[in-house]
Amino acid sequence: MKLWKAKLAVALLAALPVLSSAATSLKESKASDTLSFALGFTGSAANNYFDLASGDAEQYNVVVNAAWTDMSYWNNTSTVDLVNDLSGYAFKFTGKDLFNSLGTTTYGTNLMQLSFAGLSKGHYSIKFTGFWDAVENLAGKRRDWGVADGTVDLSIQSVQLVSSVPEPESYALMLAGLGLLGAVVSRRKKAALAV
Repeated sequence: MKLWKAKLAVALLAALPVLSSAATSLKESKASDTLSFALGFTGSAANNYFDLASGDAEQYNVVVNAAWTDMSYWNNTSTVDLVNDLSGYAFKFTGKDLFNSLGTTTYGTNLMQLSFAGLSKGHYSIKFTGFWDAVENLAGKRRDWGVADGTVDLSIQSVQLVSSVPEPESYALMLAGLGLLGAVVSRRKKAALAV
């Protein structure tokens, strides 16, 4: 009986090197960046302060770029591979109308553009967190591999002042349209009465 236990222990010890060289995985990666900006305040645009005009009724359209670099991993033979894209992302918005004014979001290669329309004066903050999947099924031991986390970066693409009240030209165009509509209705009534 003791001989059987000894043989089993030897077999398990012999299998340990094989088990330790089995496939391994590297950690998931994430990175965050926060962009803060103020609209309607005197200051330098380089510091994300934008005062494009005076008056209390100002509104702004803002486009923000969210860019990221790839997570990379390599083994001790210096072979480098990239995890090409995010597996997910999350935003945290701070500011009185930032979340509700988010319009179209366009995507590019390692780039996302966020468009905000009709923002009022105030301070705003956007936190963007990107996630990359873990790298699975790597041959060898964990210590044979290295990983470089991806990075993310937020920046102001553009800030544009827009009118918060219709211009006189807009009123004139609206009145002309209403007048034309009234003329069409009047002609139809006359035509219906003639029949």
